[in-house]
Order: sequence, then structure tokens, then C-alpha cells
Amino acid sequence: MNVSFDDLTNYMGVLDKMYHPIETKDGCIVVNKKEEKIRLEIRKYFDGLVHCGKEADSKFDYKTASNIYERLVAERYYDSFPYDRLITLYFNYKMYEDEVRVITSAIETFQLLNSEY
Repeated sequence: MNVSFDDLTNYMGVLDKMYHPIETKDGCIVVNKKEEKIRLEIRKYFDGLVHCGKEADSKFDYKTASNIYERLVAERYYDSFPYDRLITLYFNYKMYEDEVRVITSAIETFQLLNSEY
């Protein structure tokens, strides 16, 4: 199964809405196998983006790295790495408005995650 980036709008919402394990009366957890497969594909896709961003970063290709990290931030990616890296890049390049925008997005994203769990 190939999942394109365009198919994954509202990444966090997709995962939250489609992945609901059900606990039965006897305490067993039932997971829909198809939903689990899709969830793993989505996670694999975004983890691949993080890897590509880190690779570009290590080659000092900050423009490509920041574009990838911006995609992850736009999709409210669940890990802090792309937010932290963008904040550092924007600070170093004195792009303070972008730095504040990413900080604000990180706060909103992680508040949302904390309120849902």
C-alpha cells in the first residue's frame, strides 16, 4: 500500500478517528487489522520524512530540510524534533517571525495531544 502525502491531510485527526481499539467485556483488546495497517503506513511515511529532513540537515542543505520540517509541522506531527529543528534554524538565520510561528504551532499541537490523551 502506498500512501501519498496529499492523502494524509489532518494527520493527527486521521489517526485519532480511525484507530479506536475496543475493549470487550472480558478485558480483551480488539484492533481492526486494516486500520492498524493504514496507521503503520502513515507512521512509516512520516518517519521517512523525518529521516530525509535529518539527512538534508547533515549535508547542510537547510532549505530542503526546513521544507520537509515545515510539511511535518503543517500536519501537526506528533514528535518534537521537526519543531525544535525549525526553531533553531529560524533563530540562527534571524527569521524571528517564522520562529515564533513554529513555537506557537508546537504549543498548539502538543496541547491538543495532551488534552486527547
